[in-house]
Amino acid sequence: MHESERNRLVKKLRLLILGQSDMAQAAMGAMTLKERSLNDHAVRCMETGIVVCYARPFNKRNNAGYLCSKWAPEDPSMKEIHDELLDRRDQVYAHTDRTGARDIVNLDEMPGLPSPSYAERYQPLSLALPRIITLAEAQQTRFREVAEEMQERLRT
Repeated sequence: MHESERNRLVKKLRLLILGQSDMAQAAMGAMTLKERSLNDHAVRCMETGIVVCYARPFNKRNNAGYLCSKWAPEDPSMKEIHDELLDRRDQVYAHTDRTGARDIVNLDEMPGLPSPSYAERYQPLSLALPRIITLAEAQQTRFREVAEEMQERLRT
């Protein structure tokens, strides 16, 4: 095998092996969050970790490279949650964009609160946790299978 081909395979292998780890972390975070009662701040911290870990392999700003859109799931329902996680990473968890997923709300309508009274409003991941677990585990398996094939090619 030519050295340039070997280097290309090793670069892609790095992305897949690191991606496997990221998917395992996202799945474990979602499982933990689903199974445990945590206070609101701990829940938010876990959600951030889940989303950032899931999205990391697909982030175009990674200096080591990234997995392109062909690595998105093909199943439409899984693609939907994949896209949502990537969007939330950029709009909610890694940055503070103005979005319906995280903003402030005026609580003046609530009786007994001083006026004006504002608080944070956000959409938790709790309802999507089973789908996130399924998605991350499927992606982890997919990355591992291709990485194993690539390692076999590198051995020859």
